[in-house]
Amino acid sequence: MTWANLGYLMTGVGIGWLLTQYFSRKQVQPDTLDEEVLQADPQAIEALQQQLQQAETAYYLANQMSQLKGSFLARTSHELRSPLNGLIGMHQLILADLCDSEEEKQEFIAQANASALKMVTVLDEVIDVAKVETGSSQLEIQPVQIANVLNQIYMQVHLQAQNRNIRLAIASVEPDLYGLADPRRLCTALVTLCSAAIADLQEGIISISATLDASDIAFHIETPITPTRWQEPASLILPTVTTGDLDSSTIDQKTAIVQASEKSFPTPSFSLLVAQKVFQSMDGSLELVSANVENPEMTEIRGKIPRLSLEASID
Repeated sequence: MTWANLGYLMTGVGIGWLLTQYFSRKQVQPDTLDEEVLQADPQAIEALQQQLQQAETAYYLANQMSQLKGSFLARTSHELRSPLNGLIGMHQLILADLCDSEEEKQEFIAQANASALKMVTVLDEVIDVAKVETGSSQLEIQPVQIANVLNQIYMQVHLQAQNRNIRLAIASVEPDLYGLADPRRLCTALVTLCSAAIADLQEGIISISATLDASDIAFHIETPITPTRWQEPASLILPTVTTGDLDSSTIDQKTAIVQASEKSFPTPSFSLLVAQKVFQSMDGSLELVSANVENPEMTEIRGKIPRLSLEASID
């Protein structure tokens, strides 16, 4: 090896060592800079933590909303099965010639028609809720006089209550008490709850009132219906049968079909679920209070909507 070659070799080794040191420092430098930046700016850490928390909260809410929508769809399908079975059952009794008289036949036709109308009512409510959630139907949020809302509830359900010997007690409120809501949907939700309670009772009293609750208007509906009845899962009341399964000896089957068609619908639990969605769409809330402290036999439903201040209503 000549001195020239040895010089070239030493030069190459030196350049290689220098490049190794340079690139090793470049790899360490970003971590060192990040650590220095974070130590020098603790607000950056707090901002990152807040963003992470917001992302986790948004994911949780989206997941909860997805589960609620799935539960609502499943509940609706079960709920509609009830009047559908009643409608089919009444037709089957007529087609199987199991009517004892022409009067009973007309009664079965009337019950089948009533089941069909119940289905249409529930479908209308479900479609209306779906339109609001998808944005195809806009809410008409405006000042609502609470006294007028309570009066409309009484006008729409008092005859139904009288027919079942149920006392309807509606407390009076000040005329200058206003809330912010869609008046049509608010009244419909409250009337639906009262009607479901009346249909599920044989006797008793239903109390309706409204009070101030901080910055909200709180509606109180108290009924003797147990909390489990308001929250029970939907059940299939009767398996669908075919006309071939019916004959003149199937008295028990005939009785079951008639009883199924007379069952109250929609159920209190479904009415509560629909009303909750309506209140939530109006920036309100609706919850079931397990028991009334002053009267343990009464179960309270408490719904809230934003309150309109007197100054704002005057302006």
